[in-house]
Amino acid sequence: MNKVNSGQTGPAGWRRCCLSAAAALLLAGCAAQTAYREGQTLLAADQVDAGLAKIQEAMALDPTSAEYRIGYARAQEREVNVHLARAERALVELRYDEAEAAYRRAGAATRQ
Repeated sequence: MNKVNSGQTGPAGWRRCCLSAAAALLLAGCAAQTAYREGQTLLAADQVDAGLAKIQEAMALDPTSAEYRIGYARAQEREVNVHLARAERALVELRYDEAEAAYRRAGAATRQ
């Protein structure tokens, strides 16, 4: 009897399948780490929206990573605090429109 799928069944087939799955997971992990690093670089360059988006991309690629979730939460918290500080300064200086806008940006940052 001729085997049409030579090497595709039995232990060799399972080994190939497992190696393919492991390679896919490894590549996804690399892509997630790259996206996370890019996000951190963007945040350091004060490109907050783009940085948070890249970290969200990393979280989507590796949803089990606590590092990415913590990094995202910290970056989001920093952004909220920046807007709150601006709002408080504007409020003290009686610039109510600027204070309101900064408070709204702080609120929007918490919903990202």
